[in-house]
Amino acid sequence: MKRIYNLAIREDMVIKNPCWKVPMLPENNKRDRILSPEELNQLVPELPPHQVPIVVVGYYTGMRLGEILGLVWDRVTLGAGHEDSHIDLKAEDTKTSEPRRVHFHPEVWAVFVKANKVRSLVHDHVFTLRGRPVRDIRNGFARACERVGIEDFHFHDLRHTCVTNMRKAGIDTTVIMKMTGHKTPAMFHRYNTVDQDDAQEAMAILTDYLAKETRVA
Repeated sequence: MKRIYNLAIREDMVIKNPCWKVPMLPENNKRDRILSPEELNQLVPELPPHQVPIVVVGYYTGMRLGEILGLVWDRVTLGAGHEDSHIDLKAEDTKTSEPRRVHFHPEVWAVFVKANKVRSLVHDHVFTLRGRPVRDIRNGFARACERVGIEDFHFHDLRHTCVTNMRKAGIDTTVIMKMTGHKTPAMFHRYNTVDQDDAQEAMAILTDYLAKETRVA
């Protein structure tokens, strides 16, 4: 309502926003669920076959579902190996309206090599089902998660997973943001999950550091 009245003020339709004193409700939409490699191995066999490559791409690249399903072949450079293969998303392909290059993990390269062998003659979409572009996978994805006992997990959480895995691998924050298309550090931290293993490793590092400082003193 605040937004509606502010737009109305801008268009000279009203002179005052009667909602200006109403406090905004707190948002609680931050998620920290990630998918472990073990869970991924359990999930893949339960997925409909046409969904497997889509999930693999999401897991290893952090691409949004819309970016994956909307992907067309003229955005893909498929080389002889994953090192010289990539996706060039244009501004109109991304949520942030900014172009982005997505580099390939070996598993992702294998997905595109296989998909390239059965390209459609009537459209340019990469991911298809019975010759038509895949439009949505959420129902099949949810049922597969349910069958293997993976609770409270959505496809978009693969983006959280990819960001967290890259951070744990030691990749610099600014590089991760560039790779995944996060525009601000605040959005990056929303997608980066710190778990108990991180806390334990941090304490081990601190313990070693303090021990060295004590020996010096």
